[in-house]
Amino acid sequence: MIAGMLPFEGEISFHDYNLKKQRMKYMQQVSYAAAEPLYPPFLKGIELIDFYTECRKAERSHVNHLLELTGVKSFAGYKIGTYSSGMVKKLSLALAFIGEPALLLLDEPLVTVDQASVDFIYTLIEEYFQTKKATFLITSHQSFDNRRLTTIQKMKIENHQLHLL
Repeated sequence: MIAGMLPFEGEISFHDYNLKKQRMKYMQQVSYAAAEPLYPPFLKGIELIDFYTECRKAERSHVNHLLELTGVKSFAGYKIGTYSSGMVKKLSLALAFIGEPALLLLDEPLVTVDQASVDFIYTLIEEYFQTKKATFLITSHQSFDNRRLTTIQKMKIENHQLHLL
């Protein structure tokens, strides 16, 4: 419901934007990466990237940084139907961070990715938490590396901005 994907009764607002009344503004602030994302197989990754970039009014330099960091740049020109599950997950995560949203909902962000990808996921979370003051809601059955999240846990204590459950 918070991601705007399921119908609900009542109201959901974030940063003074109401999901039902100001959907586009709300969706520019709130981003979601699914556990097992499904995208149309006939689209190229770059087409989705360009769509997200336009909808979220993102800076192209920021998007290029995400594509480099995630490795998506190397396969974005191919149709999504040719992607492995790890490639789809990387695309999903890159899309979630486009536009520097203030709230990121990450469902199973470490599933189907290799160790190098796990590293960039931690890097993105740390970067957005520290520099963008983003809020994260992460669901996972996998353990997170507490050594990588030490900075975030320290900031949690100092700023009361992140809750690790």
